[in-house]
Amino acid sequence: MNIHGAKPRTAPEVIQTRLAELAASFKEAEDVMHRFDGTASGESFGVPEMREAHRFLETAWLWARSAIERN
Repeated sequence: MNIHGAKPRTAPEVIQTRLAELAASFKEAEDVMHRFDGTASGESFGVPEMREAHRFLETAWLWARSAIERN
């Protein structure tokens, strides 16, 4: 069925590729934050402001992932 004005969905393999690229980018940002904070990747952040920034980064990740999945 063709609905007037509806956007075509992107192919699932394109969505998966985009999600993988997004995940890699967010992981890189998280690693940089750990380096600046002086903590190892996988540990909690030591500075309260960095913990808050990380929480915002995780929120941004969820919003971006949702946008890609909904296309």
